[in-house]
Amino acid sequence: METTFKNDPFQEFELINKKNYMNWCIFDKQNLGRSDGISKHGTALFSSANAEKPITIREYLDNNKGCVLTTHNMALKMQRKFDEITYDIYKPFSIPEQIFNEMLCCMPPEKWETSEDNFIIFESFRMAEAISNNIYSFYCRVKKPNYKTSKYLKINLHGSTNHYQIRNLVIEHINKKDLLFNTK
Repeated sequence: METTFKNDPFQEFELINKKNYMNWCIFDKQNLGRSDGISKHGTALFSSANAEKPITIREYLDNNKGCVLTTHNMALKMQRKFDEITYDIYKPFSIPEQIFNEMLCCMPPEKWETSEDNFIIFESFRMAEAISNNIYSFYCRVKKPNYKTSKYLKINLHGSTNHYQIRNLVIEHINKKDLLFNTK
C-alpha cells in the first residue's frame, strides 16, 4: 500500500486525481496567466514535454513560487479580473472623430454594424487585431436626436461581445454623462 502512494503523483493534493486532472491547471498569479496544464501522470503537461525528465506538479510549484494549482474555471476568472484592470474593459471613453475614421480605415473592420433604435443611431466595429487574450478595441459612433454632432467612443471588450451588448454599455455610459452634464 505504501508503494502505491509513492507512485501516485496526486497523493498530496486533496482535490485532484486521475479522474479529474483535466479540469485543473497551474496558474501564474504574478504574471497572471495559465502557466501549464496537468497530465494524467500528474506532471506539468507542457514543461515536461520540453524537459529531460517529467516535472511533477509539486516540483513545478516549488520552483515557481508565484504559481498555484487551480481549476480552469477559476483560472479564467482570475485572468478576466486581471484583464478588466489592465485593459480597462467595460469602460468607454470619448475619442475624436478623426481617430474613429483612422481606425475604420486602418485595417478592414470586423463586426461592423449599425443599428437604429429609439431614434438613436449606433455604429460599432472591432479592430482586427486583439490587444491581448481575446480582448479587442471596439470603436463606436452614437447619434442621438438632441445631439448636434455624433459622439465617438472607444471601449475594450472580449472579442465575443456582440453589437447590442456594446450598444447597451456605451449608451448607458453616455446617458450617465448626459445626466451629469444637464444637472450642473
